[in-house]
Amino acid sequence: MNIFAFPSPDDITSPYKGMSLLDYFAAKEDLSDFNGSGGFCPEGLSESLAGPKPSGDFKTNPIEWFKWDAVIRAKMKYIRAKAMLKVRSEI
Repeated sequence: MNIFAFPSPDDITSPYKGMSLLDYFAAKEDLSDFNGSGGFCPEGLSESLAGPKPSGDFKTNPIEWFKWDAVIRAKMKYIRAKAMLKVRSEI
């Protein structure tokens, strides 16, 4: 059963059903603990989430590195959001 964060007032006739709670939790998830010099990202986690690193480096291949990083961050957000839903169901 999908739970919506912002359900439509008329769920029967409206094609818009709202944002899922999973998507809402993922959108609100803060990854600042993975940013900057204070961040922590275990060795190999990036490749486990998004596959092999792109060729070159960020200066020579910025679009592919940016896309690779975006996949990592999106997957981390959904992992955390799914954990929140799991804990929520146990309360």
